[in-house]
Amino acid sequence: ATTHSGALFLSESDRNFRQPITKWSWSKTVRRLALQADMPLFSTHTLRHLRLTHLARAGWCLHDIATYAGHRNVQSTTLYIHLSGEDLLRKIANSVEQMDMKLGNRVFGG
Repeated sequence: ATTHSGALFLSESDRNFRQPITKWSWSKTVRRLALQADMPLFSTHTLRHLRLTHLARAGWCLHDIATYAGHRNVQSTTLYIHLSGEDLLRKIANSVEQMDMKLGNRVFGG
């Protein structure tokens, strides 16, 4: 498998056809789509929050998420991670289940 890094989106403009779009153009496009969808608070930064939250849900440790995000301070990273009560309950239930299995194996042998 090859990894290709390059532009994710290319311009369709006659002026710079098939050239990577700028951050400014991407931001304007996302803003226009958000307004069309009646989601005025949605921005390119929303996608950053979502990605870092998904990494936390996937079990990444805070330090690794901070490194991925380019944060020097993990405290900055905590501002981007938005776990719900349901996320936390699922994590607690999984931990309790694992501890119960270990205890059961010790008590009943297995």
